[in-house]
Amino acid sequence: MISTTAACMPSGAACCGWPTPAATSATTKRLQPSAKKNKWWLDDFALFMAVKGRFEGKPWIEWAEDIRLRWQPAMDYYRRELYFEVEYHKYLQFKFDQQWRRLKAYANSKGIRIIGDIPIYVALDSADAWANPGLFQLDKDNIPTAVAGVPRTLFFAHRPALGQSALPLGSPPRNRLSVVDHPPVVLLRALRCGAHRPLPRLR
Repeated sequence: MISTTAACMPSGAACCGWPTPAATSATTKRLQPSAKKNKWWLDDFALFMAVKGRFEGKPWIEWAEDIRLRWQPAMDYYRRELYFEVEYHKYLQFKFDQQWRRLKAYANSKGIRIIGDIPIYVALDSADAWANPGLFQLDKDNIPTAVAGVPRTLFFAHRPALGQSALPLGSPPRNRLSVVDHPPVVLLRALRCGAHRPLPRLR
């Protein structure tokens, strides 16, 4: 999965433990099972982050039309062109998972339990919205027709306008999920598996 040299290392890779060529084989063996297990969201997320970097951090609705609309030739092109960047973002998620599990185990060993929380809405500028436009209130050009938030006149002027509530997967077009302009989150698994299940308990 990972085959890189210093010349191809993404910016900031060294400080995040990005493997050197000598460590590539061992890292690949550890990373591959995780990448396979999380493929349902990781592939789109890593490509999203890599392309976002190529477009200097602009929201995906401002990207070139071919990749914004996920045309297959564009998808293939960016996967080839940004191969190392894509693999780097997969590696970052792998390292985060490792560190999170260690932190949780340490907290639990001290009698501390951690409660999880998930947002109600999916972010507009997220891999979820970009990869699954059919689930959201977007027009034919994948531009949102509605967003969620507080009314502008009742809070800060720069906040998004109030939108509709999140609804189950498979709703008719008029009832598709709204989006809100906040940092990206991965939420589709919770929605697909049943949005009405209880929130995560103390663990």
